Amino acid sequence: MSKVQRLAAKASYLDSFNLFNCLDNYQKLNLFQGFETLTFKKGQKIITEGEKGDAFYVIEKGMCDAIKIVEVNGKKNDVIQRTLKSGNHFGEIALIKNVPRTVTIRAQDEVKVLKISQSSFHFIQSTIEKKLKMDYGQNTTTIKPYARTPSKVSEYLKAAKMVN
Repeated sequence: MSKVQRLAAKASYLDSFNLFNCLDNYQKLNLFQGFETLTFKKGQKIITEGEKGDAFYVIEKGMCDAIKIVEVNGKKNDVIQRTLKSGNHFGEIALIKNVPRTVTIRAQDEVKVLKISQSSFHFIQSTIEKKLKMDYGQNTTTIKPYARTPSKVSEYLKAAKMVN
């Protein structure tokens, strides 16, 4: 296989992810320079709430839980906000808003992810912005970190009989 054929195969591979099929070949090839494939075992944390964000992730294979830490009476509890599967992404909020990670992402089973560097993410951000907006139903510059958080947290607190 020639170098051109290998690059074309890589570019078409990115098309298998809905988020990237709007990129032109130039953007796809540049994106390849800024990502790596990582594998995580069941229970391993991929990112941790409160840490500085330096990358964007796309799940290639497996499932993950997005977890918010909730403190009740001095005790910290993990509340699962949502489950992510192959093709889903995470980590963009910290990069877009320049804030610490808003949730912890933990592997439910063996997970393979594409880790995209911050500089590569910013290179494609304007192109994928519409798809990011659709994921959150709002403008990404005003994303509220995991919009589902308040209801899940209140559900947890009610179940723990901490609020009415």
